[in-house]
Amino acid sequence: MAKDILAEAVQHHEAGNLKKAERLYKNVLKANPRNSVALNLLGVLNYQGGRHSKAIQLLGKAVAISPDYAFAHFNLGNVYKYRGKLLDAEAAFKKVVALTPGDAGAQGNLGIVLQEQGRYEDAAGAFEKAVAIEPNNPEAQFNLANALLFLGREDAAKEAFHKALQLRPDYAEAHANLGNLHSGQGDHEQAMASFKQALALNPELAEAHANLGFVQKELGDFDAALETLDTALRLNPDLAEAHNNMGSVLKSLHRFDEAVAAFRRATKIRPDLAEAHTNLANALFQQEDLDGAVAALDAALALDPDDLDTVRTLASLWERANRLDQAREVIARGLNLAPEDDELNLLVAKCERRDGDIPAAIVRLEKLDRTGAPERSALNISYELGRLYDQQGESKAAHDYFVEANQRSRDYPAHAKVNKNLFLDMIASVDAALSKSWIESWGETPALGERAAPVFFFGFPRSGTTLIDQVLAAHPDINILDEQPAIDAALGRVPGFPESYPSALADLTVAEIEQLRAGYFETADGFLNGGSGGLMIDKMPLNIVHVAMIWRLFPHAKMIFALRHPFDVCLSCFMQNFEIGPAMANFFSLEDSANLYGKAMALWQKSTEVLPLDCHTVKYEDFVDDFESETRALLKFLGVEWHESMLDYTEHAKKRARIATVSYDQVVEPIYQRSQYRWKRYRNEIGTSLDGLKPWAKKFGYDVS
Repeated sequence: MAKDILAEAVQHHEAGNLKKAERLYKNVLKANPRNSVALNLLGVLNYQGGRHSKAIQLLGKAVAISPDYAFAHFNLGNVYKYRGKLLDAEAAFKKVVALTPGDAGAQGNLGIVLQEQGRYEDAAGAFEKAVAIEPNNPEAQFNLANALLFLGREDAAKEAFHKALQLRPDYAEAHANLGNLHSGQGDHEQAMASFKQALALNPELAEAHANLGFVQKELGDFDAALETLDTALRLNPDLAEAHNNMGSVLKSLHRFDEAVAAFRRATKIRPDLAEAHTNLANALFQQEDLDGAVAALDAALALDPDDLDTVRTLASLWERANRLDQAREVIARGLNLAPEDDELNLLVAKCERRDGDIPAAIVRLEKLDRTGAPERSALNISYELGRLYDQQGESKAAHDYFVEANQRSRDYPAHAKVNKNLFLDMIASVDAALSKSWIESWGETPALGERAAPVFFFGFPRSGTTLIDQVLAAHPDINILDEQPAIDAALGRVPGFPESYPSALADLTVAEIEQLRAGYFETADGFLNGGSGGLMIDKMPLNIVHVAMIWRLFPHAKMIFALRHPFDVCLSCFMQNFEIGPAMANFFSLEDSANLYGKAMALWQKSTEVLPLDCHTVKYEDFVDDFESETRALLKFLGVEWHESMLDYTEHAKKRARIATVSYDQVVEPIYQRSQYRWKRYRNEIGTSLDGLKPWAKKFGYDVS
């Protein structure tokens, strides 16, 4: 009789008639309260209905009455696992494994519980047993692959993922996690292919969208990354990893306020996501918020004091902030964890260079294996070795390292996708449009109102702009906007940009010009460390190609043009580890550097002929030779009185949280002359690469003999 009732209850249970099944299970238990089968099944029914405490009570009774009832132990383990009671779940699954050693499902669930406790070796052992029992089970292979990936056994993990996909080609999660493996190895193209395959099978996988967005960012496709991450957050607004990756893309686009907000959302959702704290620190440092950046890194280190990535970031932050004592302290902490770490040894070498111990820095870096190092580390080391040999006066060795460094940078995945011709084409478009008749066709430019026009400071990169701006920044009445994308923000608001640029400048209405100015000042004010008071000087070297745009918005603005020997600036650009975009992608060779110089200077010369500019030229060589006289002349042009603090500009620079350019470590030194006419030491290496610059050198009064 009881068996018949129980069988009927199971039929109703399987058909989804849960109330009917529950009534029948209770009838069985009313007749026999120790019926472990009914207790087990009623426990499962309660679990399915979300009554977890009741389920645990019933399943606990079942295994107490029948200790060898493996199915009840299995179900009890599942409820404990769902409730997060991992130790209780582990005990239940171990009981199942002991009772039925050939149960692959029990081994798999035991492995999952162990993995959720962070016991990856034990988890891998359980998954290996599951695979041994059922080698053709794709879920078992998938679980094993995940555990092996956590253990860093990437080759074995890859093999297990491939086995899972051979058994089940439409296994979206396996494609996605294989993508994570490829991404972790730096193989972003293969990672993208895996993520796209996963999403073709299951478009609802928010984490796969988030991870695809990350690799798109790494490959330099920022627009696609933003779109993909928007999809991830639409699917799961609380996915911290998606907010973190979104912040990384926004940071790469110099949209720092938005990046900081995204990273803060990530850390709020998941306070234990150390990577988001580290990324937040980097974004805050870009905004010169040193205290905030250090606090964010302290939060990351509180989660994992031995995390090398965080230690490296903190050490690099202190070095970039010219706080070398703090940098050395953190570096020592990192080297205790990983004495052979490439990035930490690179930071030690930078400190040794800055202390004047060039030979020690060279010995340290030449011991490192650049061929086996991560791509980014290898190119950073090559650039630093070039710089060290340059300072030691060994031109051939320095040149060889810079050639290697530039090749590595050109081939770096995110850089390889950057199209240098975009910048050259933009210069050509402006040059073709720029004429007196075109300027005369422009409509009215409205008055500025209460806000004074900025001073625009530009010149070809490496012309001494950072040195000069640090001297100016020491003046209490001057506020420097240091290489931030304020003009870019205005450009982005030009109707139809970029296709319409520069032709659209002629058609701008008064209202549109006011909107562009508003966008400019909004961006500028967000970056100004000391607020928007005082004389604002917008220093961005390559704004030299946007003089027409600047004059359209601010026709009465003063301008400062920095000039240096063309051979020296092109050689110096070739030697720099720049952040790569379409402009800086032209500095991977001396020939390309010279080509860009010629085009930029031709446009500048044309701008001076066509537009009535109010401009003061500062020659780097004159500034270095007679710093005070040149500074006084510049201040007179700006209408600013001399201030004695400018004589001690290096102390002011040392107090800054961050200097935005690659010259951050040079401008805290007293003025030196070692970079003047450096090209002469490289005659043999330069050869004829810069011959096209001779007319420019002669035009600007420089010797080329």
